[in-house]
Amino acid sequence: MDNNLLERIFEMSDDLKDARAQKKALEGEIESISRDIGRMELILNNAMAEAGMDHFSRNGTTFSRTTRTFAFPREGQRETLMQALKDHGFSDLVIETVNAQSLASFCRKQKNASDEKQLPEWLEACVCTYEKPGIGVAKARGQK
Repeated sequence: MDNNLLERIFEMSDDLKDARAQKKALEGEIESISRDIGRMELILNNAMAEAGMDHFSRNGTTFSRTTRTFAFPREGQRETLMQALKDHGFSDLVIETVNAQSLASFCRKQKNASDEKQLPEWLEACVCTYEKPGIGVAKARGQK
């Protein structure tokens, strides 16, 4: 084998190894920053709630309180959930799987429709929900 080619192969392998190490380091950094953002959003969300603020604008950016609903089948209850949705007239949600966003939206609507703001028992038995407060960030209107 040509020594020049072999040397280029070794250099490329070193570059690949370095790039993978750099990617791993950056992924760790992104995870850390994401955790920081989550903490900051929760603190800001709580402070805005305490102040009775739903949104405000600052330096050309609008900050607004948000809450996202997440829903997923309880462990080992996927098939039960599918059948329960069908049995209660919600088969339009069921394909091969239930879309996570559609299920979350459905659960939010079911909670809001309930006087106790709870899921119906048949749904509570096979799905877990939790809410995650956040902050929506958008450019303020009229700002460039």
